[in-house]
Amino acid sequence: MSGAGAPDPPARAIYAAGDSRTVDLVVMVKFFVRHIALFAWCATAATALGLGVSFHATRIYRAEATVQPVSYADQSMGLSGMRQLGALSPLLGLQLGGADSSTAASLAVLKSHQLLTQFIAEQNLLTKILANRWDAANGRWRTSWWTPTPTIEDAYERFSREIFATHENPKSGLVVVAIDWRDPVEAARWSNALIAKANSFIAQQASAEADLRIKYLNLELQKADQVELRQAIYTLIEEEIKKRMLAQTSVGYAFRVLDPAAAPPVREYIRPMRILYAIAGFILGTLFAAVLATRRDQRR
Repeated sequence: MSGAGAPDPPARAIYAAGDSRTVDLVVMVKFFVRHIALFAWCATAATALGLGVSFHATRIYRAEATVQPVSYADQSMGLSGMRQLGALSPLLGLQLGGADSSTAASLAVLKSHQLLTQFIAEQNLLTKILANRWDAANGRWRTSWWTPTPTIEDAYERFSREIFATHENPKSGLVVVAIDWRDPVEAARWSNALIAKANSFIAQQASAEADLRIKYLNLELQKADQVELRQAIYTLIEEEIKKRMLAQTSVGYAFRVLDPAAAPPVREYIRPMRILYAIAGFILGTLFAAVLATRRDQRR
């Protein structure tokens, strides 16, 4: 049985653990104080080196354009026309989706593989996007047995992952099209050109679909005998002609540009972030100093 003044075994274990933690903390503080000059020198040098690297790193600028997706419902017939056509609408393949579905479709096209690869090819961006693998002096790709000749797919992967992005505001419905690039002027030009390409691409699809529907409706008109049916088909043909006219004449058929992209000032770059370089340098310098100090103590 333990004495009156002595703690029981569990209590003694807790006190011992607390003492060991205190001793470890004291040892660490003494270790740091003993080598404070080494820590200060390494941390300062590494922080300065990190800042120096940040000044020589390639600057990346962001050009943003604000657009408003245009609903397909704005380009199609009104509700009264749909009620008049009744069961003919699904038969003829009319788009009856709401604004939300058409907006989502436009955004999907804007970020689609087909549109972006066409944009890269038309703008001759392959050698710019993959400039680290392009030998400009000799006008050829740097290749080897482990690095084959780059393709449009390689450019698409980097463009969609690192350069191009869209940000949608769910409340306002506005979309920001952003391009991150080392040249601010090119970033703004690419952003505006990509929006124009998306508008043209979607408009061409709508015009082609309208042509197919008009051709089909004319065939159905020749077979229709009822006056009401012929009148409904005439109404459909008229609406499809209107759609084709809008698709061929509207500049912002799918995306109405509210604020086109402009080249950001030279000082307004988004990367590199110098504070992060400085923090990383400070941490690495401190770790390096700890390794040197530990080896120094071991030699002693």
